[in-house]
Amino acid sequence: MDTKGQIVALFLAVKYSKDPVEAVIFSDEEKEGKGSKHFNPKKKYKGAIVLEPTDFSICIAQAGSIEVNLKIKGKEAHGALPICGENAIETLFSLYQDLKKLDHLKNSHPLFPPPYVNIGYIKGGIDCQIIPEECLAQIEISILPNMDFKKVSKDFFKILKKYNAHYKIINLDP
Repeated sequence: MDTKGQIVALFLAVKYSKDPVEAVIFSDEEKEGKGSKHFNPKKKYKGAIVLEPTDFSICIAQAGSIEVNLKIKGKEAHGALPICGENAIETLFSLYQDLKKLDHLKNSHPLFPPPYVNIGYIKGGIDCQIIPEECLAQIEISILPNMDFKKVSKDFFKILKKYNAHYKIINLDP
């Protein structure tokens, strides 16, 4: 709903274009990107104009990302005997610190802010007197256009494996 003006301009440009063009409008752009995920063009396009209002700046590149839902398992114990348990929240914090050390986060691109790792959601534990058995989280890591997506992905999932994190991929976009 944030691009109504741009859509009108697009339709006018298509109407008056002397060259053949196609217009494709996707749904669910702000959440799961269901519309664009299912777009399977029959031919190769030379380019595209994306009508995303970004301070009215022309953008000529796009960053990628990996988004996952995580489940970290620990071992519940009474708070008076923490040595008998394994704190799932602390394990998530360690995993997060390792992700922040990934080599690709040291890179830069002239058109983008520095790459990042973000914990957008976290839930765990039931009481401060109990060592939490489980921690759920949603993590995103950005990938700039000049980065090797396969290498970044490999390094990312290697860290998840190191912590025995159960994960579900939400988004895997170069």
